Amino acid sequence: MPRRKHCSLWIQADHFDYLKSGNSGYSCVGSSGGCIELGGSYTSPPSKVDFTLNLAAGNYAISFDYNRQVYGPSGFDLQINGAPVESFAVLAADNIWRTHTEAFTTLGGPVTFSFVTGNLAPNVGTLIDNVTVVPEPVTYALMLAGLGLVGYMARRRKQSAG
Repeated sequence: MPRRKHCSLWIQADHFDYLKSGNSGYSCVGSSGGCIELGGSYTSPPSKVDFTLNLAAGNYAISFDYNRQVYGPSGFDLQINGAPVESFAVLAADNIWRTHTEAFTTLGGPVTFSFVTGNLAPNVGTLIDNVTVVPEPVTYALMLAGLGLVGYMARRRKQSAG
């Protein structure tokens, strides 16, 4: 039986690097895999990385980890469907990953999450890792309530037929 995709993801980006954890002194979350550096090594951005998902209507949260690139202070903006949501200044060179979670609601369809930097010098960017989008508990509760109602109706139909 062929597998079907339940979610589609589209990534589009300008001026970024993919860094493997452990290379050049970088340590991504969990010290394995890699992370995205907004800004890139050889350009003077602005830099933008878009993630587009097709989502069902409901309440969701986007969560991600971020850190400063080693050569200088940086910052970035989070946008959802092109609208600014929050700005982040990453000034400390403490190599501590911070986690941010942002709740949002969608009526369904494509939703684009953008990480955007301003004009920074080369090698001065922000590291992004572990980007996830998950339904909020309210969405799960509604889904469970709907399944319960379907089960109740099926049982009631079976009792009236028998």
